[in-house]
Amino acid sequence: MYQTDRRDTAIDRFIVGIDGSEASRAALRFGATVAAGIGAKLRVAMAWEHPTSAVLPTGPTSLARQDEGDATTAAHIREVIDEELGDDESLAQPVVLRGRPSSSLMTLAVDHPGAVVVVGTRGRGGFAELVLGSTSRALLHDDRVPVIVVHPAQAEVPERIRHIVVGVDGTPGSLSAAAWAASLAARLGAEVIAVHALPIGSGDWLLPDTAAAMAEIQADLDGPWTKPINAAGIAHRTVLMEDDPRKAILEVAGEAGAELVVMGRSSGRALSRWAIGNVAESVVRHAEIPVAVVSFPKG
Repeated sequence: MYQTDRRDTAIDRFIVGIDGSEASRAALRFGATVAAGIGAKLRVAMAWEHPTSAVLPTGPTSLARQDEGDATTAAHIREVIDEELGDDESLAQPVVLRGRPSSSLMTLAVDHPGAVVVVGTRGRGGFAELVLGSTSRALLHDDRVPVIVVHPAQAEVPERIRHIVVGVDGTPGSLSAAAWAASLAARLGAEVIAVHALPIGSGDWLLPDTAAAMAEIQADLDGPWTKPINAAGIAHRTVLMEDDPRKAILEVAGEAGAELVVMGRSSGRALSRWAIGNVAESVVRHAEIPVAVVSFPKG
């Protein structure tokens, strides 16, 4: 029976990690758009990490006081909010974090069951590692909080989200992604497009009759694989393709003019907390629109 993690259905705040880079500014603009669209809170966070003292040849020397570091960081957050959101800056609340960006951001998010983390893929300073290196994996592969990755290629953020593409295959991870996408779409008034793709030629061995095999998969796609979407009563459609899933999802998103792609984390048991899945990771790397990676259900 399908179960949802509580974080997949109660989105109440977006926590955007910024560092002043263009990618993080795009993440802020996107996070603000979605938060405003569903009436959620917007938190804008920046981390700073600096030693407070060092041993020099002349002896121990004080470097930066924590209150000074906090004040400088808070001022920079407010400056970025003002520059990017303008009249809408009152919607955002600055949050100063101390320590490593990924761990401090995740700690802030897990304290709020309805939180969604939004980050850019490239940056400098605080969140510069988000190029799917070690820090990005700590966020994307941690199954406690949904993460939206916004790409530098997205120069302009849409005024509203009208189309959401979600990759589905009947696994627990994709069911969680479908539920999360449906919940968000219902509050945004957006259409959900559920995509399933078979690698080219794979239909030849699924069943003796390829047409029958595709019909069977289509029935799953329209039924149990999209049960959370059907239950939400929102505008939606399904797309079944014979193509590389990594390519097909992005192709459908481009043709539909989608503003967001949603993918589920792998639900493999052995390394589940660190298994984003090859298809999801490829989509995150190559998409030119924001991609949300969602936790799989807890049983």
